[in-house]
Amino acid sequence: MNTEEIIAVIERERATLAPCILCGAPTRGCGVWQPGPLDAELLGQPPGKYRWIVYHLCDGHDLKDTATFAAAERAIFAKLGGAYPTAPGKATA
Repeated sequence: MNTEEIIAVIERERATLAPCILCGAPTRGCGVWQPGPLDAELLGQPPGKYRWIVYHLCDGHDLKDTATFAAAERAIFAKLGGAYPTAPGKATA
């Protein structure tokens, strides 16, 4: 997927105004996460492939707080059925 295709996907997702991944409230924007190698492996990504995950957050969550994004990543793992890593090299089912 090239840069233009990624931007098109993000713009399409932004227009859908899906519910917040953390609380289900209405949203007006979206975020994009590219999992690192360990996270990607735990999510079942084939080696050598890249995955971009678009998700939505509402105004009720602090976008300057790293805990917000950690919570979003945990929610993504829960939705995709992956094991969330609790420490480097370790995961929980």
